[in-house]
Amino acid sequence: MADLESREQLWWDWWNSSGQVHATRMLREQWNPGGDSDTPADEYAGYARRIGDLLREGVSEDQLTTWLADVRTGAMGLPADADADRTVARSIHEWYAEVRRHHAI
Repeated sequence: MADLESREQLWWDWWNSSGQVHATRMLREQWNPGGDSDTPADEYAGYARRIGDLLREGVSEDQLTTWLADVRTGAMGLPADADADRTVARSIHEWYAEVRRHHAI
């Protein structure tokens, strides 16, 4: 049990120190469905927090794509853009896989 708690703590330490900031930046720079060039740095922080939860739960790239599409069309009320959602989901998934290869999270 202590090992699981230790791994959880390592994950949260990583997420709070750099993971969420990086995920937020990726959403703003690579996804940005509103297309606003002066989007505030923290505009997508809430969505990044949820992405962190999803990544910790082990969602697939397809599931992440679906979640981004739902946010775009549901929460934001914007037209669908499956290619953009798929592209950023792939980028996030690859980034997270790379982080996990290099860190014990």
